[in-house]
Amino acid sequence: VCNMSELTPEEILEYAAADADNTLQLWELLESRLKELELGGVYNDVEMPLVPVLSDMERRGIMVSIEAVDSAIEYFKDKQDDAERRAHHEIPDDVNIGSGDQFARWLESQDAPITKRTDGKGLLATDENTLRNLGDWHKETIDAVLEFKMFRKLGAFPRKFKELSGWDGALHPNFNQGGYYEESSDTSGSAPATGRLSCSTPNLQQIPHHGRGKGAEYEEYGRMVRGCLVARPGYVLVAADVG
Repeated sequence: VCNMSELTPEEILEYAAADADNTLQLWELLESRLKELELGGVYNDVEMPLVPVLSDMERRGIMVSIEAVDSAIEYFKDKQDDAERRAHHEIPDDVNIGSGDQFARWLESQDAPITKRTDGKGLLATDENTLRNLGDWHKETIDAVLEFKMFRKLGAFPRKFKELSGWDGALHPNFNQGGYYEESSDTSGSAPATGRLSCSTPNLQQIPHHGRGKGAEYEEYGRMVRGCLVARPGYVLVAADVG
């Protein structure tokens, strides 16, 4: 596997030419289908005008505050470490609570009241809903494990922002017009199969608004993540959704 950006134009000449030729052949087949399904208006009036808009969005990107990123990384790491220490008040230190397999085996050793098992290895399920349904069973320990998982997930966002920010201090995500991530290296989740617009590397459509809970403290967790993304001087960021 190689990075196309590291190859010379001569090295990618044949590949690029084949790409263009295959696209033309597909167009010759699909153009008649557009007419047959009476979708020419959607293609010409919606999809094609959107192409340069998305291209401009990708090139311009969204600015990242490195100061806010570093602060968020440190904050969530401290929270994660504290939750891990509390979990190990009961769970042996040689059990990695970040490993689903190891934690599942510890739950099994404690006769956890869990009936759901994983498809592959047949281990006890350790997903959030399953753990929350344990109620008061070893509640302090299970709550600490859930917090560990939450802070690890929240901390992944600013780390990803820092990793992917470009020379201009901005993120330049991929906006996938057909929904699918295609050749993107984003592995944060599955792209929508409905064909709606998606975003990847990173997915800015899934920035959390809060932690996995209710209350002002959980709202603050979301604000810390979103605070890593800032507007350029003279601009403001606006969040909107269609009801």
